[in-house]
Amino acid sequence: NLMTTKKTVSSNSLNIMTRLGFDKTKSSEGVWLELDDEISVRVAREGNPAYREATRDSVKKYEADFDNEDKEVSLRAYALFVAETMSTALVKEWKGVKDENGKDVPYTPEIGFELFSDEGMEAVVEKIYKFSQTIENYRHDAEAKAVKN
Repeated sequence: NLMTTKKTVSSNSLNIMTRLGFDKTKSSEGVWLELDDEISVRVAREGNPAYREATRDSVKKYEADFDNEDKEVSLRAYALFVAETMSTALVKEWKGVKDENGKDVPYTPEIGFELFSDEGMEAVVEKIYKFSQTIENYRHDAEAKAVKN
């Protein structure tokens, strides 16, 4: 029985955990992604518990339109689904986002949704989403490797 097997080594002490495992704190709280020389976003890992919950909730809201015969309706539903899950569970905060008067705008999921659902932000949404899917960004030694390079 696996449950009664005596534990001889802590999994946290094995090099495979530090080299290939991900840091749960980074996964949930996020790591910084520079979008340009002024704007950065702190992005949680796709698959973190909040993301899984947000995905479940958002699917319920948009799934009726995912398979709509009108491709524009279907694509828009998918874009709104991505914007909602990204704004509520992937992007945690940002730096460098300013209003028309040059004042810092703090991140909120509502502002994030409005921004990420805009078709003009498609490339940024894609960049953030791909970053959230890249496990190397959330590894235990990711910062150490970045400093070395």
